[in-house]
Amino acid sequence: DNFVVHVSDVQPAPVTAEQGWRKMDIRFILNRENSGHSSVCVFRTLFEPGAAHEVHTHPGADEFLYVASGHCMVGAGEAEHEAGPGTLQFIPAGKKHWLRNTDPFEPVELIGGYTNVGSLEEAGYDFIAHLDP
Repeated sequence: DNFVVHVSDVQPAPVTAEQGWRKMDIRFILNRENSGHSSVCVFRTLFEPGAAHEVHTHPGADEFLYVASGHCMVGAGEAEHEAGPGTLQFIPAGKKHWLRNTDPFEPVELIGGYTNVGSLEEAGYDFIAHLDP
């Protein structure tokens, strides 16, 4: 019933720029597959300069994003905001949202998760549109 994992023990998810995952290293560090738990799915993402998780929704789960380091722009609905270390964004299920690293030099590291599901597949993923690079 106790689960411990280090992010380096998890392989990057096989995501593609064509589906809105531009220059991202996302690792699902807590999910149903590796932990057996189904109530939360937690990931760590590194966004290199110019990277973005482009406009999309998760119809089956709420999502939270916590910026651990770096500076980026986070958006949801029709609004976009600057976000730096210590910023938390909460996105209700089904709401369109995105994140982009606009810093030309520094990466962004964030921790995020989906609630009441055990995987990205259960959260759902509907790609909507690419952002300008």
